[in-house]
Parts: sequence; C-alpha cells; structure tokens
Amino acid sequence: MAKSSGSTRGKMPSSNPQMKGAGNITKQTDHDKNHVWGIDKVDERQVYIMQMTGVDESTAARYDEAIQAFTGVKYKKIRRAYREMRERFKSEEEYLKYKKYSDLIEDFISKSPKWHGGVTFRGVNSDKSTWDKVGYGEVVNMRGMASWSTNINFASGFNNGEVVYRCSKPQNGTSVNAISKHAGEMEVLTSGRCRYKVVNKEIVYSQFQRKNFYFIDVEPIANAKK
Repeated sequence: MAKSSGSTRGKMPSSNPQMKGAGNITKQTDHDKNHVWGIDKVDERQVYIMQMTGVDESTAARYDEAIQAFTGVKYKKIRRAYREMRERFKSEEEYLKYKKYSDLIEDFISKSPKWHGGVTFRGVNSDKSTWDKVGYGEVVNMRGMASWSTNINFASGFNNGEVVYRCSKPQNGTSVNAISKHAGEMEVLTSGRCRYKVVNKEIVYSQFQRKNFYFIDVEPIANAKK
C-alpha cells in the first residue's frame, strides 16, 4: 500500500482494534441496488456513456475502450502509466498507449455522475504486517485510479489479500458496473487524485473464508492535483 509523501501518523488509541463476531464479513447492505446492471453490446454501452457524461460518440467510444481495458486485465499497466513509470514498459509507444487510457479514464470520471450510493470497499494484496504499520490520522492514496466495490465479498476476496479499505462517504468516483468487463462486481472507479485519512482499524473474522480480515476505515480529504 502506498502512502502519500505528506503522510503523517496520528496517536494510536490506547484500546485494541475491535474484533467483530464470526460471519459479519458476509453481511451485505442494499447499496448494490444503486448500480446499473451490465450492458453487453458495444453500441449500447457507448450510448450509456454519452448519456452519463454528455460527450460525443467518438469520445464515448474512446472512454469505453479505456474502461474495458482497465476492468479487464490491463489495469496494472494503466495505473503504472498514470504514475509515469516509463521504465515498466517495453517501449515508449506502449507507455503512451496506456498513458492515454489513464487520461481518458480520469476525464471520464470527472464528467460522470459521482457515486453517493453507500459504503465502498477496496481489497488489496497485503497482510496484517501492512495493517499494523498504518497509523490513525495517516494520509494514504491508492497510487492511481482505483477499483472499489459496494459488495464486501468481492473486495475481501481480491487476490487473496487480507487488508480491506472501507470508505463510508466516497467522493470523486463513479459506478462502472454497467460498462465493466465484469458486471456484477458492483465496481466504483475512483480518481487517482483521491486522498484519504485513516479514521479507524478493525479486525473482522470471516466464517465463510475462515480467517481474519484487517479493515482500514478511511474518509476522503481534498484531492491532490495529480
């Protein structure tokens, strides 16, 4: 998990983080109802994007291409290009391709209706050692545009990780469930400019997966310029 260069650590509360009862991780709210369901046909997706953002057909097609790449298997490359990690690409041409995708996604998010449909969760490929190091009041960022889900079970199962970020009042993100390659994941895509402050930490036991998950509660703060 990356931290912003301006990260600060607050004083840790004297009490231990609370461990919830078995099975709480499988509880689900009605937040998923606020998503539009998946649209399979390319032309229908692009019409939907035009309606969401007010852009023309050509721009909607470019947004769709970028989102399909990100919600498919190219999200790591797009996030690296967003961070201008040229050295991680085979060529300048490849880097510029994915940098364009990252720019298109940021533009899409800026023009889309923002998500106000409830709590979002982001699972990351980290374990308790990462959770232990995070301080209350610390400022964190997701190192680029980031996928969150309103479905806790999708988030907690991501990449076999044990750490889950939870944001009760997400900002500068939009639902892409209707146009994602994986509709049904209840995905909310947030801008790479988002920054968050840690407000709580909690251990939650999953009866279904028979292990603990380490939750980090965050709240949005002012967006960064980049």
